[in-house]
Amino acid sequence: MKGLSAEYYKRRSQLARTRFLLVALVALSLVLLFALSLAEGWILRHLIAPSVTGVEFVFALILMGLFLIIYCVVLARLCLHITYHIEHAGMAQTAVTSLFLLSYVFVFIKVPNVSSVLSLVVSKLFSTLLFFRFWQSQLSETRLQMRLKTTPRIFMVSIHAFFVCRWVIVACWLLSALGLAIALAATQPTIALEVWEGFALMGTFFMLFWAFVRNPNAHAGY
Repeated sequence: MKGLSAEYYKRRSQLARTRFLLVALVALSLVLLFALSLAEGWILRHLIAPSVTGVEFVFALILMGLFLIIYCVVLARLCLHITYHIEHAGMAQTAVTSLFLLSYVFVFIKVPNVSSVLSLVVSKLFSTLLFFRFWQSQLSETRLQMRLKTTPRIFMVSIHAFFVCRWVIVACWLLSALGLAIALAATQPTIALEVWEGFALMGTFFMLFWAFVRNPNAHAGY
């Protein structure tokens, strides 16, 4: 009985730690998304200022592109950890993902002038959904392939295995860059890009990438 009791308390302690880690990861992801979108909004206002020169405009875009690459890699890693710990914490994928997205939307409803960063927000939401879908597929396939001597944890401990998501990172970078481009275009009266047109454009790419991330032939092995 003592052995069973010790094992029971050990598992309960591990479950509590995993749930705490999952909550912390979700909170960290929300802070990351929130901070980046606000930073992008600030950069956007700077880029459309009358005093900005052509050199400053190009330099800011290059820096933003490089920063988005780093951001997409970090987001991919966070989504992997969240997806992995969802099962170990005994929580449903749909419930956690829905809570994550609803919290993100709620935060931006409270942001003043949310319309100015709306395309930036949507591109981040689309990227998050793509990463969740990709990692859920990868972890499920790894568990089903019993002949392999690897476990889903391989994606967390091996950099080589983690970067099986490299094409999804590229797709999410393109979505984020597209969100920034649409936000810039919407500020130009000569272009007069409507909100629905920007969303339709992003939605089209999102649906293509949505099918792409679940296609096993589209990703290199690890």
